[in-house]
Amino acid sequence: MSRHLDLGSFDCGSQALNDYLQKYARQNHDRNISKTFVAVEKGKSRKVFGFYTLVASEIDAKTIPSTHSKHLPRYPVPAVRIGRLGVDKRHKGQGIGGELLWDALGKANRLSDEMGIYAVVVDAKDEKAVHFYHKYGFVPLSNNPKTLFLPVETIKILFTKKQKD
Repeated sequence: MSRHLDLGSFDCGSQALNDYLQKYARQNHDRNISKTFVAVEKGKSRKVFGFYTLVASEIDAKTIPSTHSKHLPRYPVPAVRIGRLGVDKRHKGQGIGGELLWDALGKANRLSDEMGIYAVVVDAKDEKAVHFYHKYGFVPLSNNPKTLFLPVETIKILFTKKQKD
């Protein structure tokens, strides 16, 4: 994450997300605690209009619905967690959230060729976020309807279809 970004004007409507991007994202990125990826306005301003973070994670196999857990071990399975995803209020409704999510899924898809990843998991902040992730095929875990996952197997199918289009 570049030190030459304008983070100060970013406002996604969530103070917690704004604070994370402006105060903690760079140091967590540099310390390999999480990796933050940003969408930046064209030109010299370098204003961030969207971002997401990725971290290594795991899912307790007992919380995965039976339709997805048939052949899984009984211990936690590896995952990539989208820790945060935000779009500046001035850019909402333009499909940027979907593009950021697609970029994150692409990273998980590529990583799954190099290491074990069963799914991408996300903790949706509210019902609006749950609806957003449902549109992309995410499924809730059985112990928390706001924690959703998308198996890498599904992601690979999505990317194969996109390449054929």
